[in-house]
Amino acid sequence: MAGLFYCMCFFALAVSAYGGCDVKPQPTNFTPGKISGRSCQDVSSREITAAQCAMMCLYTQGYQGYRCAGASFSCLNETCQCLLCDGFEEVDFSAMNTSFYLNGRVLGQNVNIPPFKEFALEGGLVVGQIIRASLKLLSGKTTLQFMIPPQDIPMLIDMRSFNGQVVRNSFLLGEWGSEEVNDMTSTIASGKEINFLCIVRADAFIVYFDSTFVFKFDHRSYDFSSMTIFKVMGEGDLGKHPIGYCSKISDRLSSLGDIPSSIPHYIYNIFLACSEQLSPSPSSPDLAIDSIKLATLE
Repeated sequence: MAGLFYCMCFFALAVSAYGGCDVKPQPTNFTPGKISGRSCQDVSSREITAAQCAMMCLYTQGYQGYRCAGASFSCLNETCQCLLCDGFEEVDFSAMNTSFYLNGRVLGQNVNIPPFKEFALEGGLVVGQIIRASLKLLSGKTTLQFMIPPQDIPMLIDMRSFNGQVVRNSFLLGEWGSEEVNDMTSTIASGKEINFLCIVRADAFIVYFDSTFVFKFDHRSYDFSSMTIFKVMGEGDLGKHPIGYCSKISDRLSSLGDIPSSIPHYIYNIFLACSEQLSPSPSSPDLAIDSIKLATLE
């Protein structure tokens, strides 16, 4: 606690330089919901604000070996609670008057993914970490993978817009595991924006879409430090179409020159994915990623 007290004093000096505690030293983003943390330090007081709680998490990170992956903030009867935690277990998005902050780094932001993009997870995953992503689903399927290079996949999530299913599996030592499926036709659809949140627990990956719990995927590999790649892929819905059918669409649209805006988006994806079968250097559909954030424990 001595280390935390030192950092609280340092924080007080920082905000005083900005003219008072009502001024935030830098932006902080809190998400509504109650998060269950691991090894949390309680630094509550009547006067503490959400911004101050987040800043203490920022400034204590790494001090004398202390790790702050995020902060939980809530107020009741004029007393506010600030918990600085080195990891997380679960989130209750229905909880009232409470919110949480993630102390992490942005892996990618405002990028388009041609058929895939790999994001490096330096040092691999650690129990208690969170990965969040905001993305727009394609007309075929959008796939998220945690990978152990060169080819092992401890968890793969397929969000299939063409049938509204969420499918997850693993690919380890050259073999696919048992497939698990959720039917989510009201959530998984072409063009739908999804807020993805995954907690790395000791026993499983816990996954939420749009602040709703979706599934628990029990670990099939515990080699967390080797899970160094987060891969995002997208493709059109072409798995059920023979090459001859694709060739006809490809020839028809290619004759038009540039793809006109009047062509429906799903047709555009079909054309591009078919081109992938017919030419060595195809264009590819875009997968819009708003941001991917890793709550780090470094």
